[in-house]
Amino acid sequence: MLNSLKYRFLLLFGLVLIYNSCTKVNNDRLVNNQDIITDENLYGITFINKDTGFICGGSRFSNGTILYTCDGGTTWKVRDSVSAYVLHGIKSIGNAIMSVGHTGKVVYSYGSKDSFSISQIAGWEELYSLDVKDTLQLIVGGNSYGEGVMYRRKTDGSGDWDRLAMKQLLTDVTIVNDTLAFACGYGAIYRSEDAGKSWLLLDATGDFFKSIRFANAKTGYAVGYAGTILKTTNAGHSWQRLRNGNSLFNANWYFNTLCVLDENHLFVAGNNGILLESTDGGKNWRKAVPFTDLNVNRLWLSADAHRMWMVSDHGGIHSLDL
Repeated sequence: MLNSLKYRFLLLFGLVLIYNSCTKVNNDRLVNNQDIITDENLYGITFINKDTGFICGGSRFSNGTILYTCDGGTTWKVRDSVSAYVLHGIKSIGNAIMSVGHTGKVVYSYGSKDSFSISQIAGWEELYSLDVKDTLQLIVGGNSYGEGVMYRRKTDGSGDWDRLAMKQLLTDVTIVNDTLAFACGYGAIYRSEDAGKSWLLLDATGDFFKSIRFANAKTGYAVGYAGTILKTTNAGHSWQRLRNGNSLFNANWYFNTLCVLDENHLFVAGNNGILLESTDGGKNWRKAVPFTDLNVNRLWLSADAHRMWMVSDHGGIHSLDL
């Protein structure tokens, strides 16, 4: 009896090892690592044109850091102490940028690496992400593992922010078109069909969802910190689990971000430098050749879709030519 149980355990263990090793290494994808110029954690990246880009990050209670490049990312420099607190998200708005962070700080720069202004959102919550499309601006955040918040304004950028209390902490938001938007966070994904005025909690649970992106109005993906990958092909009305989180039968991957090139081609990244790519809508995945052991926090696709940028903890900046 004991021998039989032993053999069954060994067989099961062998199957788990085989299953977890099925993701192929993509030797065609070689990631370039930039020189590290700061030890601060980096959380967001954006470009306002092909030459000028900005990265945000910092320490939660002591420093909000901005890095910038004027040569398309060949070299980066630190514009230190922009805010007294960490900055989590950053977005270009034409020739300007907006960055959000701890205690409701919102940082603006109108295309200049030397001039930044700071405003305060009344709620003083932790702000994690933002998105901008035309005149619609959305910011999400909340209290750690508690109540979330959504800030919205639909003006030329000079109006007041409308505050919506949400039941769950929110960590990412994406605007798909003039009316459709999505947000995700702690055990929740939301959809808005009226440009962010109201939000519907969707039937997608089981993880701390860290990032959500759409290829078009119907097809989108979301990833969770505990290894879940979800896909929708009907504008979020239902979600397919491409990966059912970490388990005995799945490798322990902790996802923070994703980048969607089209409805079938996407990248997912997270802790310990994990970077996965799928070109068939999530049916199969390939791992990038190991390039860092740092936690990758954000992916960003260049306007011409020829390069993907990544930022990570402890000053990591990485790029991948596509």
